[in-house]
Amino acid sequence: MSNMELKKDIIDMFMRMGDVAGIPDIIMKIYGIIWMSEEPISQGDIQNTLKDLQISLGKTVISVSLKELTQLGVIDKIKKDNERTNLYQKNTSLIEIYKLGMLKILGPAEYRTKNFAKKHNNETLGRKFIDEVNALHSFLRHLVNKEAND
Repeated sequence: MSNMELKKDIIDMFMRMGDVAGIPDIIMKIYGIIWMSEEPISQGDIQNTLKDLQISLGKTVISVSLKELTQLGVIDKIKKDNERTNLYQKNTSLIEIYKLGMLKILGPAEYRTKNFAKKHNNETLGRKFIDEVNALHSFLRHLVNKEAND
C-alpha cells in the first residue's frame, strides 16, 4: 500500500467518524491532515495535501475550517517570528474532537425531543419514543463525561 493510499484511507476513516459525531466532512478532512502531520503544517501545505489526495477545496473553505477547529480548541495556530504564514498542529486526541461533535449534536437533539414531547406526550407511542431518546441522551452524556474525567 502506498503512502498516498494510506492517507486516503485515514481521511476516509476520519470522515466516517465525523458522520457519526455530526462533524462535517470538510472539517474532518482537514483535521485528518493535521492529525497525520508530525510537524506543524501551513494552510498551503494542507491544500497541497488535499490536492495530492485528489480532494478539491478552496482556500476560503480551508481557512474557515481551520478557524472553526481552532475555536473548538482541537488544533493550535502557531505564529512563527518574522513569518507571515500560520502553522497548525493538533493539540488533543481524536477522542476530544469526537466528544465535541457529540455534544454539538446532543444539545439540539434534546431541544427537539422536548418539543416533540410537548406535542406527543399524551400518546403511548410518543411517550415510549421520548423515554428511549432520553435514555440514549443520558447514556451518551455519561460516556462523554466519563471520558472527560478519565
